[in-house]
Amino acid sequence: MQWTNEQFTDASVITTEAGRVGLNLGWFTLWAGPQGMQIGDGPFKNTEMTLTGNSSALGLLLGSMCQGSGDNCFTADNTTFDSLFHKNIEFNFRQNVATDSIQITGRWDANTYSWIVQLDIDPNNPLKNPLAHTADVVQHWTTGHDTDYSQVAKRLGIDPLRDNPWCH
Repeated sequence: MQWTNEQFTDASVITTEAGRVGLNLGWFTLWAGPQGMQIGDGPFKNTEMTLTGNSSALGLLLGSMCQGSGDNCFTADNTTFDSLFHKNIEFNFRQNVATDSIQITGRWDANTYSWIVQLDIDPNNPLKNPLAHTADVVQHWTTGHDTDYSQVAKRLGIDPLRDNPWCH
């Protein structure tokens, strides 16, 4: 699998933060190729890390969504707004923090008999700060650029090379 530096950085930041908050992604497999870490390089294109796994993997992930403090818990987000950008999803959860909030969406794929789960980090959580999140979305539409994970990494104190489990 050949990724760009941007794909590697984005995936590193997402997986490092997911590990910090206790998410169990251990039974999931990263999609092969560039689809595993898609970059939102145009309007209506989202930056998402895509994983696949069976029902046991999903159960472990769902069970790990509230370990530790309240900030490490996740809230179901069934807003209509998200269904516009995340098509055919069966679940949508957001980390309970106002900024740099992990979002987890998923759906069952009957063709592969597996769950497809996508993770990303939003600079502003729409459940906590809808106006700031709307501004982020408008900026994405107008510039064609989604979340800048190098900035997310700085705010979260993550060094994508040092902290990434794939580099050790």
